[in-house]
Amino acid sequence: MSADCLAGPGEPLGQHLLEVACCVRREGKAVALKIAKSFGLRPEEARDLLFYAALMHDAGKADVKYSDDSGYYPFHEAKSVAVIYKALRELGLAGSCKPSDSPYSLLLLSVALHHYSHKRYNRAESASFKKRCDAVEEALRAWKPESELGEKIRQKTLEVLSAGVPGDICFGVLATSLKRAATPPRTRKAAMAVLGILNKCDIQIAKARRRQPHGGE
Repeated sequence: MSADCLAGPGEPLGQHLLEVACCVRREGKAVALKIAKSFGLRPEEARDLLFYAALMHDAGKADVKYSDDSGYYPFHEAKSVAVIYKALRELGLAGSCKPSDSPYSLLLLSVALHHYSHKRYNRAESASFKKRCDAVEEALRAWKPESELGEKIRQKTLEVLSAGVPGDICFGVLATSLKRAATPPRTRKAAMAVLGILNKCDIQIAKARRRQPHGGE
């Protein structure tokens, strides 16, 4: 994996994304089966969706706004969400940003909230995305989806990364959504289950690979 962009001190971003995704696939087998049953997906589709969420959780760190010299990527999850939402919307899999009773809302919530628990919400400066390196594309190309759905999402995301994402997309709605009664209970419960695994794997991989302790950004 290229080291043109970092996930943290000394850790290439593409490597981090793939290793976290592999960890989530390994640790989240039972959760994937429950999500498949709950949302009417095939097991391989559910596994692909969880892998995709984990693969894209830090995609925003590849944005031109950031510099690896600082090691600080404020609200990078807003940019990750922007890329995912555009891909899902272009595939006809997502409508509005408001969480719905669907596995695709689950993806957006998991990525939006994977660092939010310890932050005071404010509007992201910009949730647009313009890449400064190819780390996320490298990780996506290394992924071998198990399902046709996963492959469609993979290909569309590669297109979106190449084109860029303008504007402030979704994060403001998602960041406070779990506090709202309007978030469907099934989606809320599934998101919390995925978040638990994603955060565990994120911290575990970062601690093992980075030169300094994981800082939560």
